[in-house]
Amino acid sequence: GAPKLDVSARVQAGTLFGNSSATYQVTVTNTGTGPAQNVTVLITLPPVLTWQKSNTPFTGNASRSNPIDPVKGSVLAYYSGWTLPAASSSGPGIVNIVFVASTSGSPASGTYTSTVQVTDQQGDQVTLTNAAPVQVVGVSPTQQPAATPSPTPH
Repeated sequence: GAPKLDVSARVQAGTLFGNSSATYQVTVTNTGTGPAQNVTVLITLPPVLTWQKSNTPFTGNASRSNPIDPVKGSVLAYYSGWTLPAASSSGPGIVNIVFVASTSGSPASGTYTSTVQVTDQQGDQVTLTNAAPVQVVGVSPTQQPAATPSPTPH
């Protein structure tokens, strides 16, 4: 049998401001006929957010050995070590990764997305781009006052 990976991502956050946090959920599924082994998940957060902590235990029916988890304060959240079982009559192999990321004290305003890449030891790869958009209201570029024309002497 062969694995068939899929990934989805969402963020639970209203509008973010400086020093606020958002909870992300990344769900990896295996709907294939074989297990997906040594599954790794790499989440590239927006540059205004940094990874803080995982909400554990991770839910789903995956097992994990020799885990690697992200480093606090990083923009790249890297998880590894999962085996997702093959799909069965009770559903797909699945793991839900839930974590918290936070903004700095003075983020730049804008709408930011993440990228999620999932791979397994057989080289299967799934990439999700422009995922989990989050709106940040922070420091906008400083507006320079418009130049006032000098009166022209007559």
